Amino acid sequence: MMQKLVLPAIALLHFYLESYFALYLSAEQIGYEWTLVPRFLLLFLLFMSAYYKLETAFVYAFIFGALYDIVYTEIIGVYLVLFPMSIWIASKLMRWLQHHIVLLVLIALVAVSCLEWVLYGFQLLVNNTEIGVQTFVLERFVPSILLQLVWLVVFAFFYSKLLQKQRTIVLDA
Repeated sequence: MMQKLVLPAIALLHFYLESYFALYLSAEQIGYEWTLVPRFLLLFLLFMSAYYKLETAFVYAFIFGALYDIVYTEIIGVYLVLFPMSIWIASKLMRWLQHHIVLLVLIALVAVSCLEWVLYGFQLLVNNTEIGVQTFVLERFVPSILLQLVWLVVFAFFYSKLLQKQRTIVLDA
């Protein structure tokens, strides 16, 4: 029974960790003018789609996408659509490409990049941002992608082993 709570607990931990990171460990806290946007939950969900079950990753993406919209944005539905779409596109890419952790890291970075650009475009569309493209790229996009890369270098192997172990436990039950 406790094993069934591991993945929801880890996903919830990632959800809270993102806001904690953005609030207390931002680049502005150490003197840089960057905006680091952690997407740790999405990275975990992308690994879940590859190493656990795609269907479960979709369910988590919908639930946490809705939760993102409720907690962090004024517009309901943006993350509710973009999280599952990112999972779906990444899963299709993984079918075409060889199933390897390095490729999954690259696909995850592309998925986060696409998410950031779509979100920026949407903010421009509804006139909810004042920053230009150059400022977005230099002060938000590049630092955020580097943050995701560092996160994946540290946690990708852990994610893959944990999710493979959870899959084995669920299949044996």
